[in-house]
Amino acid sequence: DLERSAVGLDKYLIEWRRHSLETAEREIAWLEEMIQSERKSS
Repeated sequence: DLERSAVGLDKYLIEWRRHSLETAEREIAWLEEMIQSERKSS
């Protein structure tokens, strides 16, 4: 049971890291768009 739990936990952590990375990438892209928009309007 401990082995299965560890494997499941590892998969969970891998997915959580992937999700966190995707979220950060979306936020960076959004910020870059906002910066470009601000520069164009100046």
